[in-house]
Amino acid sequence: MNWKAANSQEEGQMRTKRFTVVTFAVAAFLVAMCFWPTGPKFEALTSERATVRSIASPPASTIATFQTSSGAEVICTRVRSGGCPIEQLQKLRSLQRELVVWHDGSRVYQIADNGRILYPYDDLFRGRGLLLTIAFLIAMAGVLQVAVHAGLVNRYDESGKLR
Repeated sequence: MNWKAANSQEEGQMRTKRFTVVTFAVAAFLVAMCFWPTGPKFEALTSERATVRSIASPPASTIATFQTSSGAEVICTRVRSGGCPIEQLQKLRSLQRELVVWHDGSRVYQIADNGRILYPYDDLFRGRGLLLTIAFLIAMAGVLQVAVHAGLVNRYDESGKLR
């Protein structure tokens, strides 16, 4: 084996190792995102009566501002992937309907109207299953690379050429 062939084989192994490390790092990051708490516990939230004060539509989202019975202003945001039920809130705003909101002092996590939940707290955790599935698939690509590197799965023939 000449020097260039040995050098290119070492470079290929280094690329494989880097790819494997990056693959597992991305998978670990996605798993951490799945289990990282994205909001306060439901028991820690404040439940108050509130009215919809305003609904604004900046370029990337729609924000509903609530005035609570204690005088606090809290917001609920809707982005393209979901969030606050803006259409329902617009109707309820025109009726000056009083709602019950669960908030942490700045952000609304659940909205109810006469016992009917309009925006459930569980929406905070929506999408975690998909993220976990993507992390699993990425980790499987890393496991395959480890198997190739360990020689359990051989993608080269005896002469060193790719099959």
